[in-house]
Amino acid sequence: MKPLTSKDVAWPPVPRCDPNGRLFYYESGLYRAMRGFDRPFYESLVERIRTNDALRVRLPKTDLAELQLEKSTAVLSHELIAPVTRPHEWSSLMFQQAALCHCDVHLELARYGYTLHDAHPWNVAFKGMQPVFLDFGSIVRPGQRGGVRRSLVREYFHYFVHPMYLMSKGRADKCRRYLTHSNPPLELSDIRGYLGPLALARYGVLRTAAAVSRVASRMAPRRALVGIVRAVRGQIASLRIRDGRSRFRNYHDDEFSRTPPNWHDKQRHVCELLDQLRPRMVLDTGCATGWYSLAAAERGARVVAVDVEDAMVNAVYRLATERKLPITTAVKNLFDDAPDNDKYAADMVLALAVVHHLVFSQGWDFEAIARTLARYTRRCLVTEFIDRGDTFVKQHLNGSHDWYSLSSFQAALSKHFRTITLHSSTSRNRTLVVCHK
Repeated sequence: MKPLTSKDVAWPPVPRCDPNGRLFYYESGLYRAMRGFDRPFYESLVERIRTNDALRVRLPKTDLAELQLEKSTAVLSHELIAPVTRPHEWSSLMFQQAALCHCDVHLELARYGYTLHDAHPWNVAFKGMQPVFLDFGSIVRPGQRGGVRRSLVREYFHYFVHPMYLMSKGRADKCRRYLTHSNPPLELSDIRGYLGPLALARYGVLRTAAAVSRVASRMAPRRALVGIVRAVRGQIASLRIRDGRSRFRNYHDDEFSRTPPNWHDKQRHVCELLDQLRPRMVLDTGCATGWYSLAAAERGARVVAVDVEDAMVNAVYRLATERKLPITTAVKNLFDDAPDNDKYAADMVLALAVVHHLVFSQGWDFEAIARTLARYTRRCLVTEFIDRGDTFVKQHLNGSHDWYSLSSFQAALSKHFRTITLHSSTSRNRTLVVCHK
């Protein structure tokens, strides 16, 4: 057993404190210093996970480490998952799958006499398309009295069922501020405010809450807990995701309808670059329905597919799940000032058909766009310039956009990239711009 002190390890920033365990890095590994129970408790837990197929696929690979950190009773070694997306970055379909994963882990742990200390979406992350339960500090034995904590039941409704219901009504955007941090929770009064009293009256959550309360009052504590979590899971699984209308819904239909002999120039150039460079990680920002994300993943790259629209990310998530491709999806604007955006840096960045939207819809200039794209790019950037002949650009051009030209865009990019080459794209108004560092 190797003893360590706090000076020997690196503590990553965490959004909130876990009283039962804390993550740290040591050498090249990720570990968790546990304080909630003794070492035999975690030995038994790790063994349960290793021998249970349902738990093994829903939790990251974890072992008991031969390390001893001051003030900890045991140290767990974890499989490293990167990048870790947060609940406010999930699409509505991702959120539903994460909620079901949380319930499934809870139900499976209950078979062995464990329960969870809390019910938060922050306990879950995505390993590619697969949601996995991360918070080993939340796994506990029921209290001596064996009762079901009312706060745990409330958390399931406030942080899973209520948001899922709002998302099922096409209002995923309204949930994001509630999912950025653990507070404030989403209350029934919030749903009434967004959807009106009639929609709330049709919402079966009140009947479900009453039903599980009656179950809890009649059953033994363990059976009551299982009944509650099953009721929550059923409520979540019954809700259907309604993707809202998107102006980009049919954006890449042309790509998906083409076979390789009939690919247009943009498809061909991007795939040639992927074959030539063999990037380990690709970031597809403004991924739309994901043709280029899928093309990169099918060539062996780990892909992060990002878009600002929930419906688009749902579409990519469905396709990647069906095809079992290593793609991490996120609803996110990478052109903001969020401090954790550097986790999305990649060998190759695809920013196709996004520059004109950044200019005319968000007010960005070429200098800021080039600087931000360079920040995410380790080796190669593939972006696209839409010229003044494009219908969208014509509608938004005014006297303040004299600087909007391909040569100006190249000049801004040249400050961050060693070489820049131009290629044909899908039409004469579009130019593919390939930049290398």
